[in-house]
Amino acid sequence: AALTGADVGEVDHTRVDAANRRLAAALAARFERDMAARFESPGAAAAAVRVGEVRIVVRRWSG
Repeated sequence: AALTGADVGEVDHTRVDAANRRLAAALAARFERDMAARFESPGAAAAAVRVGEVRIVVRRWSG
């Protein structure tokens, strides 16, 4: 979340889905800006990428 600027709030098991939604929205916005800067059109961006699935695991340690 720190890399994307997303605030996932205090994460506990009851709020993981909400945190995941906020993180996904932040990632989508960041990728959208990046793609707009790299490509001249949405079609050019779509032609240049492959889609798949990624699993992101966020762990937090306190010390």
